[in-house]
Amino acid sequence: MSVIQRIRQKVLRGEFEVSDHAFDELLADNFRLADAVKGILNGRVIRTFTHEYPVARYAIEGKTNDGRLIEIICCFLSSGKVRIITVYEVT
Repeated sequence: MSVIQRIRQKVLRGEFEVSDHAFDELLADNFRLADAVKGILNGRVIRTFTHEYPVARYAIEGKTNDGRLIEIICCFLSSGKVRIITVYEVT
């Protein structure tokens, strides 16, 4: 199973958490949590970061409910959940 498939599976099962920073960024860019979820479900992994953080992080680019381009940075936690670290609008 690919990384994006594993992330999607976790999100669909509700096995994810959102950092306070990600919530702040959602609000700053006029997004809702549903937009980040939609971006994960229709997006693709565009980068993998393996340095300067204890675990690999994945940048997913997808479309929101209103068609804007969103990037979501997330990782897998030791608990098995996915953590959404930050989100931002791609301009």
